[in-house]
Amino acid sequence: MTNPLPKSFTLDEVPRALTEILDALQRVVTEDDARSAGSRSCASGAAKLAPRLAWVHRTGGATDWRRLFETRRLRAESSGTSYERALGLERAVYFFVGACAFPTGTLALVMAPFAARPDASTFTPYDTGALKKHLILADRSLPWDDDAKTQHLREHLGGGADAGAFLGPYLAAHFRDPLDYVRAGQHASPDFAPYHGLRSGTQDRRAWTVETRVHEDVDVAPGGEFLEEIWFEDHDLVNELPDDFKGIARVIPDGVRLESAVAQSIEARFRRADE
Repeated sequence: MTNPLPKSFTLDEVPRALTEILDALQRVVTEDDARSAGSRSCASGAAKLAPRLAWVHRTGGATDWRRLFETRRLRAESSGTSYERALGLERAVYFFVGACAFPTGTLALVMAPFAARPDASTFTPYDTGALKKHLILADRSLPWDDDAKTQHLREHLGGGADAGAFLGPYLAAHFRDPLDYVRAGQHASPDFAPYHGLRSGTQDRRAWTVETRVHEDVDVAPGGEFLEEIWFEDHDLVNELPDDFKGIARVIPDGVRLESAVAQSIEARFRRADE
């Protein structure tokens, strides 16, 4: 049984309507002729890719990942920033859409999109945790204190049920080939600057990879609604899994980084489904 949403989470206050978010995106696209042309040519492919992109949760390291598979759930812990909590998002499990963009951890859970939880999830076009110190405004003349960061998050926070509908136009607005969003490395930039006006000094892809948050515990039972694959860096760790998880466990090939293996798997599954 999952824990209920905190009482402060109300869809009357957050998130913003999808139409408002897409209007803001479209205004940026139309200001640049090259970007506008790229968006039009990429739109069909982006619309096909977007709803199929997995949600990826990377974990393991300082925490004991074994307990995750004993309890068969990802626990919604206290949200990682004061900016989220200021908007009533008290608890969250974090994912990146279509990428293993969180750079640490020994394993990654590849999940089906959470369209079945429209009242319990949100998305942003960047990593909320990076607001604390890694993301800065491209326009350095504007204030960037805690109040400004909270307001920026408020303006770009969407409902999880709208993530797929947002992703198509978003990918088309930033990439000439939408699959480059999946393929891009940790320190990469999209073809066109992020429409939200934030950037990372290290060109970390968390500045523009879409983050989703589920604001209640998430079931990860094998054969359940969401969990599709578990990727490990070490084959020996697979042996520690409960038996019923082993059929969906994958180990990265020698010489391949975990995030690259996940990206290749996501792209391959998309191509197979498209054949």
